[in-house]
Amino acid sequence: MAVENPEELDYYFTTWQVLEACQRFPDRLIPFCAVDPRHRYPESFNPFPILEEYVNLGCRGFGELLAGVPIDHPCLQKIYAACGELGLPVLFHADHLICSDEAGAPRLEKILQTFPKTNFIGHATRFWAEISSRLILTLFAWHNIPQARFCQPAPPIVCWGNIQTCMATFRLVLAILLSLATRLLVWIFLSGIKINSCSARICFTQTNNYRW
Repeated sequence: MAVENPEELDYYFTTWQVLEACQRFPDRLIPFCAVDPRHRYPESFNPFPILEEYVNLGCRGFGELLAGVPIDHPCLQKIYAACGELGLPVLFHADHLICSDEAGAPRLEKILQTFPKTNFIGHATRFWAEISSRLILTLFAWHNIPQARFCQPAPPIVCWGNIQTCMATFRLVLAILLSLATRLLVWIFLSGIKINSCSARICFTQTNNYRW
């Protein structure tokens, strides 16, 4: 995946570098592209020709989206629309700064309603916190207290949150990066398998035993 947002301070990894790496290992890697939503002038920002070129070069998805703006930012919505037209699933990171939202994920739900043709792959603490309506404070404690990340076992999901409803209704899937689950979920999207409430529950099962 490409990393082209300034909030990721450790390094940049451009779409062109992703394409080069995937050309070296085409049997192992699937290229995802990225465009920062604050690209040049916001009022004239049009990501479609940029993303269309990336698709023509072999990109199969968009992400990881790491922009430090709300998830319903106007320029992000232009990206979602373009990705829907081009058939690119959008993998987004969500925390207190990046793709931010309020409790209950109302902005995300609005985006899913507005862009029914676009597939979304959700990732990171703010997104995971909405899996269980009773898990939000626990997850944020893990995020803020390093020692808590190694709790064994992970807390159980005792009451479904709004994300489960969204996954059962819209084109949304949960992802745990750096795990076999992510490979499976990306494969599901790229293989054209329909996501429904049954597969959503399978994805959630992956999180019950996840070790932070």
